[in-house]
Amino acid sequence: MMKEQMDIVYEDNEMLYQTLDSWQALSNKAVLVTGGTGMLAACLVRFLVFLNQKDQLGINVVVLVRNQDKAKRMFAEIFHQITLVVQDVCEPVQYKGNIDYVVHAASSASPYHIKHDPVGIIKANVQGTLNLLELVRNKNIRNFMFLSTREVYGRVEDLEYLTEQDFGTFDPLDSRSCYPESKRLAETLLQAYATQYQVPYSCVRIAHSYGPVMFLNDGRVMSDLVGDVVHSRPIVLNSDGSAMRSFCYVTDAVSAMLLVLLKGEQGQAFNIANETEEISILQLSHLLSDLKEGTIPVKHKIVSDSAYCQYQRTKLDVAKIEGLGWLPKVSLREGLEKTLAYMEAE
Repeated sequence: MMKEQMDIVYEDNEMLYQTLDSWQALSNKAVLVTGGTGMLAACLVRFLVFLNQKDQLGINVVVLVRNQDKAKRMFAEIFHQITLVVQDVCEPVQYKGNIDYVVHAASSASPYHIKHDPVGIIKANVQGTLNLLELVRNKNIRNFMFLSTREVYGRVEDLEYLTEQDFGTFDPLDSRSCYPESKRLAETLLQAYATQYQVPYSCVRIAHSYGPVMFLNDGRVMSDLVGDVVHSRPIVLNSDGSAMRSFCYVTDAVSAMLLVLLKGEQGQAFNIANETEEISILQLSHLLSDLKEGTIPVKHKIVSDSAYCQYQRTKLDVAKIEGLGWLPKVSLREGLEKTLAYMEAE
């Protein structure tokens, strides 16, 4: 990792450290993080190692990944401080040690994979969750947190904000439904294991997170736009750019996740979103171009792609997570500056 990247990681870890007054709840605990090379999971892994370094907490950071070489590259500077489990979460999970907390982040939200590997999407969310629940149901864990999505709410009309109880409709034959429907079934599995085996759980329904180590050009709008900028390509919009979004920087999302894991009422779902800076895709494109001093042109190429969610945007109500003391701290401009600086240091 380059010095510029290490500086950004350290700054982000210090920001996360302010989430709680004390991290003693994690002292000498084992935390299993699946999908460890994903953006949110990787940020969490690095922070748990940071806690060990800063407060000598003795956390056993267990990281499940499919690709060992990728994990070695991503976590090169801390690789000797994590316990690596290399396997597909869709297979029975082979880990014999103690586990106190699970953060299940092994899944893909990429429109490319939704379009080309819908069965794989379903397996990771459903079979993967089932395998992990089977692993821990006799381990007396403290909490199992599942990373879900705002898309579980389906098509909801006539509401400005969605609370955790507001659900709309789905077409199960829509080719894109593999993603939200499998997330919904995974949430139902958690409740089933809580009912039958008393496995404690929490769900976090996350909307539009971004940041360093995010996958580029995977079909999600922020991923594609940042990918264009990092590679000095013109930004090409597949629409008129009028669609509105709000984006949550990775440390803001992870701080909310940690609050839910350690302080949230179990058996509940929590929305995680930064609704403070709504922006159109066109405005976002020009903001990214401005961060590169206007050297990245913005163009349009209108296409139709069923892999994109076509529902009208409804904001997420975040009162529940705010009740745990959470507020987003990173502005969109600051988050984009960090993201670009990190990626351009490669």
